[in-house]
Amino acid sequence: MKDSSILLSISMLISGRPEMEKSLESLRKLTGAIPCEIILVDTGCSPQYRALAERYTDQIYDFKWCGDFAAARNVGLHAAKGEWFLYLDDDEWFEDTQGIIEFFRSGEYRNYNSAAYMVRNYSNRQGTIYEEAPVFRMAKLTSETAFCGKIHESLYPYLLPQKYLADYAHHYGYVFEDETAKRKHAERNIRPLHEMMEQEPGEPKWAAQLAQEYMCVHMYRDVVETCEKGLRQWDREKTRNAYIQPLIGAMHGFILLALERLKEYEEEEQKLAEAFDEPDMTEATQAFFHYCGFRMYGLAGQDEKCGQHVAAYLDCYDRMKDIPLEVASQTDLVASSVFQRRTMFPGLFMIMGSLIRMQDTELTERAFYAIDWSDRRMLQQLEEEKKLVDACCSTPYDPLWVKLLQTLVSREDGIKEMYIAFLETEIAYKKDNETEKLSRLHRLVAELEYDHKYILYTRILWAVENPDITSDEERRQTATELFAQLFANHGNELFDIKTEVWKVAETLEIPLEPMFLQVEYRVWKRALESWLIGASLEEIERWDNRLSSWKTVADIRYDIFALRCLEGRLRHCEQSLPAIAQVETQLWQYRDAVLSFYGPYYTELAFDKMTMMLPDEVQLALGLQELEQARKNGTDQDVIRALRELTDVYPTLNQTIAFYTKLFRREVKDRNAEMQKLAGTLKDKVRQLIAAGSYAEAKAIIAQLEQFIPGDEELREMKQSLE
Repeated sequence: MKDSSILLSISMLISGRPEMEKSLESLRKLTGAIPCEIILVDTGCSPQYRALAERYTDQIYDFKWCGDFAAARNVGLHAAKGEWFLYLDDDEWFEDTQGIIEFFRSGEYRNYNSAAYMVRNYSNRQGTIYEEAPVFRMAKLTSETAFCGKIHESLYPYLLPQKYLADYAHHYGYVFEDETAKRKHAERNIRPLHEMMEQEPGEPKWAAQLAQEYMCVHMYRDVVETCEKGLRQWDREKTRNAYIQPLIGAMHGFILLALERLKEYEEEEQKLAEAFDEPDMTEATQAFFHYCGFRMYGLAGQDEKCGQHVAAYLDCYDRMKDIPLEVASQTDLVASSVFQRRTMFPGLFMIMGSLIRMQDTELTERAFYAIDWSDRRMLQQLEEEKKLVDACCSTPYDPLWVKLLQTLVSREDGIKEMYIAFLETEIAYKKDNETEKLSRLHRLVAELEYDHKYILYTRILWAVENPDITSDEERRQTATELFAQLFANHGNELFDIKTEVWKVAETLEIPLEPMFLQVEYRVWKRALESWLIGASLEEIERWDNRLSSWKTVADIRYDIFALRCLEGRLRHCEQSLPAIAQVETQLWQYRDAVLSFYGPYYTELAFDKMTMMLPDEVQLALGLQELEQARKNGTDQDVIRALRELTDVYPTLNQTIAFYTKLFRREVKDRNAEMQKLAGTLKDKVRQLIAAGSYAEAKAIIAQLEQFIPGDEELREMKQSLE
C-alpha cells in the first residue's frame, strides 16, 4: 500500500558481506535529504550482521534462499510504500547521492517513469582498473512493477521516459582471488541462465548474459554458440518480444571478440559483415563493431582495412564522446564499454603499428592522441610499445614518429618502460642483422628530448651513422660534445654504457681521460662498487683494458679501480682458478696491492697486527700475510687457524675465502690419502725385514713412520715384536 509521505523506497538484499555497513552508510545522505524508507531482505545474514542491519531500519524481511534472485527482490518490492523504488546490493556503495537527491528535490522526477545511475565495476583490488555502466534500478512504482529473472534480475516493465543520473556506486564483486574463484562464480550463474533461455526463448537478455559468463572464463567457443543460438531464437520469437537493440548488438559483439580470442579471423570477418547487416543498430553499437573490426584486421595484418575501421570508429567517438549517457542508452553489456578507457585506449594502442606502416600520418596522429597518455593505467604496455617502435623503424623516417615516441617517453615513469622497449628492439635487430631498422631506431631515439643515458649514447652512435654529417672533424666534434655530456650527466652509470659506444671514442680518437677525471670521485666510486657486484670476469677485463688505455696521469681513481678489479677477479676464482696455487697467487697479489694502497695513510706500526681500527680490506690483507706464513712454515692446523681468523673480516671476499678453505681441505685430504698409501707400502717392507732378521733396518723405518702416523696400532705391535 502506498504511503504519500514516502517519496523513495530503497531495497537491498543482505547476506552479510563485508561491504554491507559501507553500503548502508552511503545511503545516510540520501535518506536525510528526502522522505525515504529502507527495506532489507535477509537471505542469510549471521547474527552479527543482522544486528548491524537493525541499526539502519526496522523493515527487515527473512527470505529462505531458493536460487531465484527475482523472488527475493520481489519481497522487498511488495513491501515498498514509496512513489519511487530503488534497489542495490550489499556489496555496492554510493560515492555520492547528490544527483539522486536533486532529481527528487527539484521535482524533475515527475517528468520521468524510470532512471539509471552508474555502477563502477572494478577489476582489481587497487581500484585502478574499472568499467562504468548505467544500471536501470530506479522506477516509478505501478501495480504491474515486478522483478523478472532468476539471475541478473531486472524490473519489468521499465517505463519510458528514462533519466540518466551521474551518481555512481562502487562494486568490487567481479574481483576474484584467482581463476578458480572466477570460474566458480561463473558456473553459479551459467545453470540458471540456461534455464531462463529455455523458459523464455527469444528473450535476448539471457543469451547475452550467458555469453558474458562464458567470456569471463575464456570459454570462447561456447560464447559463439550461445550467441548464435540466441540470435536464431530472437529471429523466430521477435514478434512476441520487445525489440531490445542494444542486447542484439551485444550478442554480435560477443561473437566477434570470442572469434578474435580464438584467432579465427576469416570467420570473424564473415560475422562482422553480418553484424553490420543487422537492422536498426544504434550508432554506438556500430562503433563497437568498428572497434572489433580494427582489432581483427590489425591482428590479421590487413593494415588498410584496419585503418578504415579506425577512421569510422573515431568519427563515432568524436560525435559521441561528450554524451556518455546517450552512449550508455544505445549499448549493453560488452558494447557498453565502446568508448571507455579500458576498452578504447589499449585497443587503439594495439593497432598503432598498422596505422604507422600505412604511413597515414593524419589518421595515425588522430588515433594516437585519442588516447589519454597522462593516465598512469596506460603504463605497463611493453609489448605494444615494442610493436609501435618496430613499426616506426619499419617505415621511412617521418617527424611524426619522433613525436609519438617523445609522448611515450615523456609520460611519468614512461622512460623506464621505453628504455626497455628500445633496448629489446635494438637487441632483436642486431640478432637478425636488421641494419636498416637499427639505423632508423638510432635516428629516432637520437632526436628525442630527454636526459637519459640510452638516449644520449644513442646520439653518439647516430653521430657516426648520420649521413648528413660528411666531415670527419665535424663528426669527431659532435661526438666529443656528446661524450662530455655523458660523463657530466651520467657519471654514475658509465659502467652500463655499451662497448660499441666506447669504440666510437677509440675510432675517432677522442681523449676521454679529462672527462673521466671530472666525474665526482664519490659518484664514480659508488657506481664502480655497484657494477662489480654483478660484473662478469670478461666485463672486468674489458674495463681494465679500457681504463688503462685512457690513463696518462696518476689519479686515485685508477688505483681504486685496480684494487676493485683484483677483488672482482677473486670473486670469480671458483669458476676461473681450479688450483689452490693459482688462487694463492691472486690472494697474495691482492694483499700486496691493498697494503701498498693504504700504506701511505698509516704508520708501519699500524700494520703490525689486525685491529678493528683498520679498514676491513686492510685487516684481510694482514690476515692473508699470516696465512702465507702458515702455509710456508706452519702446520695444517696453523693454516686452518689462520683461515678461521679471516672469516667475515671483509664480507666482500667471504666466498673467495670459503672456496680457498675448501681447496685447502681437499689438499690435506689428498695428502693424507697419499701418506696412508705410502705408510702401507713401508709397513709391508718392515714385515719383510723382520721376517729376514734385518731388525736394525726395520727399526729405522718404524722410527721414520712414527713421525708421520704417531699412535698407529700396527707400528706399536711391530715395535713390540722387535723388542
